[in-house]
Amino acid sequence: MAKKDKKSATKKEEKKARQELKQQKINKKKASKEAKDAGEEDIEAILNEFMKKDAAKVAITIVPTVQPSPRANFSLSSMPNNDLLLFGGEYFDGECNECFNELYRWNIETNEWKLISSPNTPPPRCSHQSVVYRDHLYIFGGEFATADQFYHHRDLWRLDLKTNAWECIESKGGPSPRSGHRMIVWRNYLVVFGGFYEAARETKWFSDLFLFNFADLKWKKITFPVHKSTPGPRSGCQLAVLPAKDTIFMYGGYAKIKNVGEKSEGKVYTDMWALNMAPVIKNQDPTWEKLSRKGHAPTPRSGATMTVYKNRAILFGGVFDEEGRRHELKSVFYNDMFAYDMERKRWFEYRLRTKKEAGKQRRRKKTKATTAGDNDDSDDSDNDDSQSGSDGEDQDDEQDQKRLNQFGYVGEDGNIVYIEDDEEEESKVEEPAPVALAPKSPRKPASSVDEEETKEEEDDDSEELIPDVIPAPVAAEEQAAEVTAPVRAPLPRINPALIVRGNTIYVYGGVLEDGDREITLDDCWSLDLKRMDEWVEILPGTMAQQLWKGVVSDTEDDDDDDDDDDEEEDEFKEYVEPVDDEDEDVKPQAPSDAAIAVARAVDVLDGEDTTKSKKKKNDRKALRKEIEELQDQLQLADEEQTPQPGETLRDFFARTANHWARQVANLPETTERQLSVKDIKREGFAMAEVRYNELLPILERLNELEAAQKAAEEAHQSKKAAKKGGREKDRR
Repeated sequence: MAKKDKKSATKKEEKKARQELKQQKINKKKASKEAKDAGEEDIEAILNEFMKKDAAKVAITIVPTVQPSPRANFSLSSMPNNDLLLFGGEYFDGECNECFNELYRWNIETNEWKLISSPNTPPPRCSHQSVVYRDHLYIFGGEFATADQFYHHRDLWRLDLKTNAWECIESKGGPSPRSGHRMIVWRNYLVVFGGFYEAARETKWFSDLFLFNFADLKWKKITFPVHKSTPGPRSGCQLAVLPAKDTIFMYGGYAKIKNVGEKSEGKVYTDMWALNMAPVIKNQDPTWEKLSRKGHAPTPRSGATMTVYKNRAILFGGVFDEEGRRHELKSVFYNDMFAYDMERKRWFEYRLRTKKEAGKQRRRKKTKATTAGDNDDSDDSDNDDSQSGSDGEDQDDEQDQKRLNQFGYVGEDGNIVYIEDDEEEESKVEEPAPVALAPKSPRKPASSVDEEETKEEEDDDSEELIPDVIPAPVAAEEQAAEVTAPVRAPLPRINPALIVRGNTIYVYGGVLEDGDREITLDDCWSLDLKRMDEWVEILPGTMAQQLWKGVVSDTEDDDDDDDDDDEEEDEFKEYVEPVDDEDEDVKPQAPSDAAIAVARAVDVLDGEDTTKSKKKKNDRKALRKEIEELQDQLQLADEEQTPQPGETLRDFFARTANHWARQVANLPETTERQLSVKDIKREGFAMAEVRYNELLPILERLNELEAAQKAAEEAHQSKKAAKKGGREKDRR
């Protein structure tokens, strides 16, 4: 009997797999037909054209060139000889989205760029990940995006750094197609976590973990027990490895959470997890541990980037979207920098030192060095029994405790410099100043903050250490004088590339938004992490030369209706997790002088025509609203309750039979009536039939609305691309 049941279960799984494959073919065929009807070229055909062009190449060429054109969501990796490799990326000008598969090699010292062309180059992509391991560059995943279509990759490529030859690694059992994932090297393994996938009627975020063994070139998926605590699905998180402890730290990320019967809600994660990789050495599975938040943590944000400097994970940039009235989003972009001490498991914030503070720092170092020398002399001349015994032990204990309450670093002269923990000084240090741009069109989902974080956060301000990079407080009149002089610094941005070489961190590229306009940055800045005195501009960038071809919404039209919608403001408030009044770390911060720098970047765009038909915009909003209401009210996102395109009643029930059986079994009268399996199946079919017939006209109406929306927005391809393409992609 058991053998028969096992055989039956196998048949059911095979049948389900065939049905899913059939449905995928139907969806793919429908998507191709819609693209053809709209006059758009099929995305796979575009990819095939790229592959044919690359196949025509017969030799590897290395040609000196200029800096690459502006692009976002590329990868930048450091080679063993400290040259940088830039691959892929995309550029959106408001009308068209162009993806790249070019490979550039950059020598920062000489500012020399070289374009490397090879046969068998990976297809164009963006939002992928790359790492360098020994003599190879590894690239996995990403997406190929046009203005209206997406194709997610699941291929793994490697580049021989000696020969510049590409190779596609064919290995089964790897991650599914995705972008916005994160990838890192630990020992002789490639570690891949999370990511995002979007299709016609399917949107997924991942929390799976894969290991790729460089020794045998094989993938392994890590499975965790159901009762174990693991991070939730997300894309755009950050990974950092601490080799000495065989630990990988995972921070933040973004996902949309769909609750039954409720509208999907964007969620910004602020949690920190530690992945213990030590068991892998013994052929066991790694384990997750959720860490409490300590120190001066970053404010909630997505789109930040992280890199590693010594035992610190450094985080730069990001954006926080706040939803206001009528679903309008106000985006606060950041150019501040934080560090997570992976050994002490504590956050602190990097701050630039002023020239006056740098002078004080040098004097403090000199004083400490002199004091140390005097102590050495006194030890030689006054060493007697009175300094030993319990008094000596107490003195040692005081010194140990004092050093525990200090944060130290090695100065330029080789001496260790300690800065004491002083709550009064800490309270005088002002918060960083991010930049707030104009309200954005509702093309990105509202973000919310991880609910669980503040519940587990330790409120230990009394123990918080002041990091070496926070400057000493100055007098009020000196502060006022400093505020009037803007400090040169990188523009606020999301998704920049971060590279650390020696004691210097480099920030390259990223994206900044001004309302509907998307500015692709291609500047580069450096900062000495030991001196912390000033940002140095390496490349000025070409932001002022970019031309935005998309439609720019008229914010004045929106302001006309503000008074009429005041009573509705509370209805559309963004969900943000509750935060204790004493916790200042997780609140979005106020604008700063960096707004001046943002204005410089967008001045060239100010002459564009910002007028727009308010009636047409309202028509599009009404269509979007009706579509969203239909989807939410009828739970169309639930595949077990919703017929798929072209699906008959019989196919619908065959695919969702288990769901309807559970519905019948949960009815109160089912137990009393003592229904058999056959009766439950019959009544389940009846429920499925009611649902099918109920949704059929509504799905037809939904298709009509989608067609109407597409026609209404035909002249506004930039917004359509931003809504479908930039919505989640900006979060990676």
